[in-house]
Amino acid sequence: MKTYTVTLSNAEDKAMLAEIISVQSWLEEFVHDRARKAIARITQEHAAQNPKHLTSRERENAVMQANIESAADREIRVRAGK
Repeated sequence: MKTYTVTLSNAEDKAMLAEIISVQSWLEEFVHDRARKAIARITQEHAAQNPKHLTSRERENAVMQANIESAADREIRVRAGK
């Protein structure tokens, strides 16, 4: 499990709170939803069986076992023209 920390200036925090009730909750929901979408895409591409029939644990295992190029590695490859 990974933990990430985000630091906002006082102005950024105040601006965010003008738009949303909780910055922490919003960040967590945003990141979890983005991860859910990535897991769905990866399992669609790499799962041996229909991803709609996989349990949550099976989807996680499919992601962990898949040979996936990271976004950082993809960016390096693209910039190198490969």
